[in-house]
Amino acid sequence: TALELVPDLEPHWIEIYGKVALTGESIRFEQRSDVMGRWFDVFAFRIGDPEARRFGILFSDITARKYAEIEIRASEERLRLALQAANMDAFVYDPRADHVRRSGSLWPVLGLGEEGPPAEYFDRIHPDDRDRFLAIVHGLTPANPAYTFEYRFRGADGAWLWLSDHAEMHFRPDRSPHYLNGICTDITERKRTEDSLRKSEARFRATFENAAVGMQISADGRWLSVNDRFCEIVGYSRDEILANSIADITHPDDLQKDIASIRALAAGLIDRDSFEKRYLRPDGSAVRVNLTRSLVRTADGEPDYLISIIEDITARRHYQSELEFQKYALDQASLVAITDAKGTITYVN
Repeated sequence: TALELVPDLEPHWIEIYGKVALTGESIRFEQRSDVMGRWFDVFAFRIGDPEARRFGILFSDITARKYAEIEIRASEERLRLALQAANMDAFVYDPRADHVRRSGSLWPVLGLGEEGPPAEYFDRIHPDDRDRFLAIVHGLTPANPAYTFEYRFRGADGAWLWLSDHAEMHFRPDRSPHYLNGICTDITERKRTEDSLRKSEARFRATFENAAVGMQISADGRWLSVNDRFCEIVGYSRDEILANSIADITHPDDLQKDIASIRALAAGLIDRDSFEKRYLRPDGSAVRVNLTRSLVRTADGEPDYLISIIEDITARRHYQSELEFQKYALDQASLVAITDAKGTITYVN
């Protein structure tokens, strides 16, 4: 008996076979036996005289197939979750049937069902993108079977969305198109971010180039970008400045102060710094400036580049020196006079 072969056989097996023996109704089913740790495809049927209540069993071990099916379902679920997390959906296009099958949560947002003709999709691609999209798809060949394309698409609410397709056409042995398998991603938020970034960069560039003060962007001791006003202050052309290091035109007595400022910013000891320093002009003369700088960091917090604002304070410092001398002269009891190179008196107390 079955129990003699497998003493711990689960009761439901005996119940099924007993029902076949009593009723004569054949049954086919797939069932797992935990005791044996196997899956079986079973066909049970009555044999011989009904009064004898005998039955036969044909069964196949389908354990490998079952585990494969379980793995396929798990893989499909992992794919579904991954696509959902990445805001992606899948599609398959059959050129001969002119039919598209879709899966995922994006399609309802686009106002599309799980299946349908591709024309309903193409009609809602932005007119400026549609012809290029169709040309790419129709131009796929066995030598060039894949494409990636970003385009605008009118959603279910009438608003324009940005989508990105990455797909590959599979071909038959006769080189005719078999099916197109692909992924569609909603990149609307990314495009909005990129647009905001472009506008922000344009505003910064306009401010940078047209500022009334000198501005510079630097990293690792070299200039990455300078504006025209900074070129005027130091007396060099833009190309000359970018070809030199910061140390090359910094007054030697101010170099260590400059380096200390950069190190303090990089170490996070300060958020910004402001101090006076001197640059050397091409003729060897020094121009005194007030430099204010801050450090821009990468997303992971590492130093990226410095942004500096430079104000020419040479005239102001000269005027302050004159005022200080005049105050000194007025405080003296004796005569104090200043003459020019020709001996002409320019000041007396």
